[in-house]
Amino acid sequence: MPEIVVTFGLTTPAFAGGADQAVADGIRPPTLGGLLRFWWRASQPDLAPAELKEAEAEIFGAAGRYDEDGHPVSGQRLRIVPASALKPVGGACKGASQSFPPELAYLGYGPIGGGGLTTAGLLTTDYRATFRLIPPAGKETELWKALWLLNAFGGIGSRSRRGWGGVKVTPANGWPAWPNLGESSLEDLSSGLKSGLREVLGRDPASLPDGSALRHTAFSKDTSLSIGPSNVLSEVAHSAAAKALMKERQRLGCSRVAPKKCQGKHGADHDAVYGLAEDARDGKIEPPVTPPTRAAYGLPHPYFLSQLDVGKPPKSLDAEEKKRWKNQRRSMSFAPKGGPGGDGMGRRASPLIIKVLSIHEGYVPLMLWLPAPFLPANKEVIFKTLWGSHSCDPVTDVSSLDALFRALNAGGWTAVMP
Repeated sequence: MPEIVVTFGLTTPAFAGGADQAVADGIRPPTLGGLLRFWWRASQPDLAPAELKEAEAEIFGAAGRYDEDGHPVSGQRLRIVPASALKPVGGACKGASQSFPPELAYLGYGPIGGGGLTTAGLLTTDYRATFRLIPPAGKETELWKALWLLNAFGGIGSRSRRGWGGVKVTPANGWPAWPNLGESSLEDLSSGLKSGLREVLGRDPASLPDGSALRHTAFSKDTSLSIGPSNVLSEVAHSAAAKALMKERQRLGCSRVAPKKCQGKHGADHDAVYGLAEDARDGKIEPPVTPPTRAAYGLPHPYFLSQLDVGKPPKSLDAEEKKRWKNQRRSMSFAPKGGPGGDGMGRRASPLIIKVLSIHEGYVPLMLWLPAPFLPANKEVIFKTLWGSHSCDPVTDVSSLDALFRALNAGGWTAVMP
């Protein structure tokens, strides 16, 4: 059975580990399988959900499969076998306490806390792990598609859609029919991305379906892809993408990492939510038609309105209720309704993906937007405050994402798609 031997490295540090978040212990076979599944699905915009599920199972396997006589069959298809130690060696793993600049802390919110300090272990860019990938017979090309897309656009671990854990894929025998982006110059990178996407997708991206017609996250004719200037340091390339995103989001509402720059110049999103919170405080709350524009970057989307004073808690509250009042009185969170947790709040990953690519000349920031219906048509969004939960329509406003790419391309970045 044919096998593909590949080494996975990192272009940016990764928050990748198991249950113990203080330890980053490397890329695991199940994690790698999930990444390859995602990027393979992204290459299949034409398949309906049932067809996608069946085709995916033929490559990656699926539980609960039966033959035509009703007998269970093995769900295993692609085999992923470690060919090197899973544990990082040398200085590849660092625990919590490393500090990052404000713009990278902004993209790493969660694993990175106040003051730009990491609160979780991370893998550094000298991490390497080699795997033997053994695909089902006749599915080698499909696996190469997923590998190339992962190399071009993907990451691993927490906050990977924000540029953390950028994965660099190096096949032992080179890429068979796909551009080797790692050997590109900045001038050649755009053409390499275009030709690679044509190979992977089997046609010119301009002939793909509209993003609004998709039933899952995939490439479409509406996909936006831009690359920035190269830098000798990956952190500088990552920061360039971070600063561009921060600038657009500050236009809509003041960022938590630059409050002094606001000085009353709050955007439309901030003003709308502030007014909503004031109404809620005064008992006059009316649900908005849609969530704030910035919710299109992913849900849940919280607001912390530190300048909104609701006064002292009522004397009737006990100590625990007073603590709750203090912690929640200025916050408001938007999220899909019906999540698996007890709070009824779901999640929706950002359609915007940031990646730092390693090329011959250094490192290049990349932004990819995969437009698709953000939420099902019948899915509600709830917003929660201390005063209760309310429903509004699903997110539909993507004007900020359009504005982001216009600003990138006017500011020295290169548009690859459309």
